Amino acid sequence: MKKEIVLALWVLSFIAMVVLADPYKISFWISFGVFGYLSVYIEKHNKRFEHEDE
Repeated sequence: MKKEIVLALWVLSFIAMVVLADPYKISFWISFGVFGYLSVYIEKHNKRFEHEDE
């Protein structure tokens, strides 16, 4: 995925996680899962994202 798309989804999932901060709602856990997955994805592909700007 492109760097901008990944970062936009990461920010949106963080905002959704904060807004839906009730741990008894499934939407909170979905946004938490997406945020966690994208955090790992960004860390794993950090080198590629650095070279994408060039």
